[in-house]
Amino acid sequence: SDIEILTGHNAPIGAVAFDHDKGIFYTGDSDGILCKWDLKKIKALERISPADNKELMYQVHGGAVSGLTVLKDSQLLSVGWDDTAFYTKNGKLTSDKLDITAQPVAVSTGSSLTAILTVKGVVLLKDGKQSSSGVLPLNYSGNCILVSKDDKTVYIGGDDCKIYVYSSDLKEKHVIEGGHLKPVHSLALSNDGSMLAAGDVRDVCVYKTADFSTVVAKSKWCFHLQKITTIAWSPDDQVIASGGADDSIFLWHLEKKMKRVHYQFAHRGGVVGMTFRKDTPGKLTLVSAGMDSCVVQWDVTADAKEKFS
Repeated sequence: SDIEILTGHNAPIGAVAFDHDKGIFYTGDSDGILCKWDLKKIKALERISPADNKELMYQVHGGAVSGLTVLKDSQLLSVGWDDTAFYTKNGKLTSDKLDITAQPVAVSTGSSLTAILTVKGVVLLKDGKQSSSGVLPLNYSGNCILVSKDDKTVYIGGDDCKIYVYSSDLKEKHVIEGGHLKPVHSLALSNDGSMLAAGDVRDVCVYKTADFSTVVAKSKWCFHLQKITTIAWSPDDQVIASGGADDSIFLWHLEKKMKRVHYQFAHRGGVVGMTFRKDTPGKLTLVSAGMDSCVVQWDVTADAKEKFS
């Protein structure tokens, strides 16, 4: 009989990155292990093997994985508490690596521009190669970072409850102040780039990117009990999903702002990352990863229709 190797995680997942074009995604855990998944089947395909894997530990990073992002050429860039970035191409770890020189907090890629947020500031990469001279310092502590698809704008959520808006070379353009009462922990742009969703410890707020006017203000979508760690937009930019350290996933609708769908205990220990699948037309299919080492696919079509229509 055929032998099938079952794979996945034995430790809490700390980061996830989705490659919709290739139909795959990657997860990284607190043991420094990276796993490649089939996005359509929601099946773990393989662990990424380091060069020296004689003991079959599959440990790529010397510490917890804190961020993953997919580059333009479908390479995976992973950052971890070993202050190092590794590159994975076609499921194989390459010999390239980057010394970040500071502990990374989060990472995001637009098209060619990648920004790594660290405890000391930001490192910029162009096409996977470092373009900034060292770490560009910030005068505040950042919790999350987001690069627009056109590479023109970088957003950083601050521990000071503000959202900072920068140009591609990290020159400050605007600061969204007063929108949040708590530190900002998650950011997500709508698919058309016209709106920015931000999550703090309680609220999910939405802003227009053209003039940063408020679409959904604080104290409206305010039902999370702990920090909101991830936000995802539906393919039509009408439904927003938010996941938090409170184990919960909420669905919100831009046209029905007073209604919500709540999934309790979605991931024990908290939700780490989410996306809506783009290959299920007519359906709302959500994929989430959590601190419980699990990846879950949710068909939320009926719940969203019942609540929002």
